Amino acid sequence: MITLVCSCKSKDGSRDKPLVWNRKAPLAHLSYGLPKDMRTQNVQSVLSKKWGLTDKSVAGCVVTKSLTDSVTRHNRKVDDAMDARFGNNWRKQYKQDYNHELVVQNKAIALLNQEPLIIKKRNQLKKEHTDIQIFLDPTPKPAVYNAMVSCYESQSENPRYVQVYQYEVNVDKPAVRLLNDPFKPLQNNMLPILYRGRLMESACGTKNG
Repeated sequence: MITLVCSCKSKDGSRDKPLVWNRKAPLAHLSYGLPKDMRTQNVQSVLSKKWGLTDKSVAGCVVTKSLTDSVTRHNRKVDDAMDARFGNNWRKQYKQDYNHELVVQNKAIALLNQEPLIIKKRNQLKKEHTDIQIFLDPTPKPAVYNAMVSCYESQSENPRYVQVYQYEVNVDKPAVRLLNDPFKPLQNNMLPILYRGRLMESACGTKNG
């Protein structure tokens, strides 16, 4: 189990300084319990670039009171920093941005789900009772994403998540363009580190560390 230590005092015995918002070093809202679904994580990833706020899972469902108290104290400081930067009504605007981004990303996923290669891969994975995972990474262009499609190879000698396809998705056109040669498997290290971490998040109740 992960033990999160958030002391109320610094080394010199004084109270911790309040957190300060910085776009280049996003604040992390801590959470525990069931991992969030991939679409929620995709949206939060996009919003983190605008809002300087991320969500970080620190444990499954098996937690201690010490951990939950530490998470509560930390998140209160994060909220105070967000209030100081954006005002007390930032949560309403964040929610609006979240809902808008979710609608756009759902359209992107719908376009990808029509791709013949993805349909074929899904049919193959049904035999293994698994499915693909799609990670959307925004580009500088509005409503245009780089989409990384991965799956869990449970039947291989070394079961692991591997990236199989990479696309560019333009929601406004709409258009989908394959960026890699489907007959040449991509290296697993091409998966972003953050994405690999999301895929390998432990299930609820699993001990960590």
